[in-house]
Amino acid sequence: MSIPKEDLHKLVEQLPESETRIAKNFLKMLIDEANRRVLEAFQNADEDDEPTTNEELELIELAKKDIKEGNLIKLDDLKEEFGL
Repeated sequence: MSIPKEDLHKLVEQLPESETRIAKNFLKMLIDEANRRVLEAFQNADEDDEPTTNEELELIELAKKDIKEGNLIKLDDLKEEFGL
């Protein structure tokens, strides 16, 4: 069950200063464990064994040409476009 992060922020604000180090270490452990599970899933995933199609190869070449010619979109512009 997911809870709003705002609820977690409220709990952190209530912590006595003497407990913040423990809380930080615990949260870091949770994040590290989540990252470990994601990495493990990637490592155990089946290898992509489908051959690259001619269409995909053409798109790769088109992308390389765009890069060479400077036809790029800045990350900040993409973020703004998608409201991130």
